[in-house]
Amino acid sequence: MNDLSRFDLNLLLLFEALMQERSVSGAAKRLRLGQPATSAALGRLRAAVGDELFVRTGRAMRPTVKACELAVPFGQALAEVRAALNRPGSFDPARSNATFTLAHTDYTALVTLPAQLAPLRAIAPGVTLQVVGYEKSEVFSSLDRNQIDVAIGVFDNVPARFNTQVLFEESFVGVASVDHPILKRKTITPEQFAGYPHALVTVRRDARGFIDKRLAELGLSRRVAMTTPYIFALGAALHGTDLVATLPRRAAEKLSSQGLRQFELPFSTDPWSVTMMWNAASELDTALAWLRESLLRSTNENRSAANECGKLNGAVKRKIHR
Repeated sequence: MNDLSRFDLNLLLLFEALMQERSVSGAAKRLRLGQPATSAALGRLRAAVGDELFVRTGRAMRPTVKACELAVPFGQALAEVRAALNRPGSFDPARSNATFTLAHTDYTALVTLPAQLAPLRAIAPGVTLQVVGYEKSEVFSSLDRNQIDVAIGVFDNVPARFNTQVLFEESFVGVASVDHPILKRKTITPEQFAGYPHALVTVRRDARGFIDKRLAELGLSRRVAMTTPYIFALGAALHGTDLVATLPRRAAEKLSSQGLRQFELPFSTDPWSVTMMWNAASELDTALAWLRESLLRSTNENRSAANECGKLNGAVKRKIHR
C-alpha cells in the first residue's frame, strides 16, 4: 500500500462499512453494491494491506488485529475527506435533509433533548436527528467509526483525538415520593438519610454508587432495596413508597411532575461536568459544526431561562413568607 496511485480510495469506504456491519452482505447493502462486487473489493483491500482484515466467525466477520489498528487512521482519513467536501458555505440548515446521530444516556436525553429539539426543528425542518444510546466502553470507537457524530455525557480520560465542550455543571440531590416522611424533616442527618431504604439507578447491575463511597467516608452504609437502569421510570416507581434515591439535580427537576420531590443531601458532594464530545477530525465539517453550535446554544439558553425562573420563584417565595 506504499504506492497510493494504485490504491482505490473507495476501499476505505468498504473498510468502514465492514467495520460497522461485520458482514459482506451488510456492507454491500450499505454501499449499494452487489455482493460479488463487494467480495471482489474486499479481496483487493486485503491484497493492498497484506492482511485478511476480517475473518468469518459464525455469521459475523471479526476484524483482525491489523484491522483494529487501521480503524482509527482510516476513519480519520475519511473524516478529513468528508470535511473537505463540506467547506464553509456548503451547508444550509434550512434546506438540508442530513441525518445526524446523537449519542445520549437516558439522563442526558431527559435533561437536554427537550431544549435542543424544538430550536433545531425550527431552523432545520428537513434534518433528521437519530438519538442512540451507548456503552461508555465503546463510545470512543463509535466516534472513530463515524457511527455517531456527537456524544453527550460524563467522560473521563478523553483521548487527544477527540474535542470536548462543557454544556453545564451538575450536582446531586436526594429525591423521594411527595408524601415521604423525610420531606417533613426540617433538617436531615447523614444517619437518617442512610437509614431509609434506597433506590439506585445503575447500568452496571451492581448495588453500589458514588453515594456509598461518600457514606463510607462518614462511617455509614445504606441498604439498596431496588436497582434500575431506567431513570425515566424512577418517578413512577418511587411514588407512594418508603424509598429514597439520589439523582442529578436537573433529572430530579424533570421528574417532579411524577410525584417526586427533591431535598438537599446532608453531606457535601463534588459537582461534575456534562460534556459534548466529537471526533477532532470532523472539526471542519460545517454541517457537524452547525449541529454542535445548535446543541450548545439551546442548552445555554435553556440554562439561562431556568436560572431566571429560579430567581423569580425565589422572589415569589420570599414575598409570600413576608
